[in-house]
Amino acid sequence: MKKVFVSGYYDILHAGHLQFFEEARALGDYLIVSFASAEVLWHHKRRKPSIPDDHKRALLQGLRMIDEVVVTQGHKEGLDFEEDFLRIRPEFLIVTEDDKYGEVKRELCAAAGAEYTVLAKTRRASNRSLPAPSSAGYRPPPKRPCGSISPAAGSTSRASPAPASSW
Repeated sequence: MKKVFVSGYYDILHAGHLQFFEEARALGDYLIVSFASAEVLWHHKRRKPSIPDDHKRALLQGLRMIDEVVVTQGHKEGLDFEEDFLRIRPEFLIVTEDDKYGEVKRELCAAAGAEYTVLAKTRRASNRSLPAPSSAGYRPPPKRPCGSISPAAGSTSRASPAPASSW
């Protein structure tokens, strides 16, 4: 079984990530996606993640092309995943052409006996990866003056705001 390993922050998951995962998965039999924990993100970027680690893990695990998700804890710049990579020993480390840590990642691959592979970034996900947007059955909401709120039937009070997020 050929294991393929990719790593990133994946803080805001988007169509480009999905295409990258599809292309990486096509190079082997088993795709491992690692992402930097909130603590590692803070250490390197000095910012909090958009969503908690357990939510990000659940999103990634729910994607059909991903076989395993690893949350990394390392603090080595560009190699926060090194400990997991050496433990898993995949055949491939896949990166995109704009990866700025190529030199240290090539050294890691040489030490682990893995192949360092660069994928070109594309502007648009392929049609087979993502369905085309559909407007079938969509009707825009009626236009209302700014700030107006539609009261519920039989109600004279204003609607209350949505509760704050739990995270």
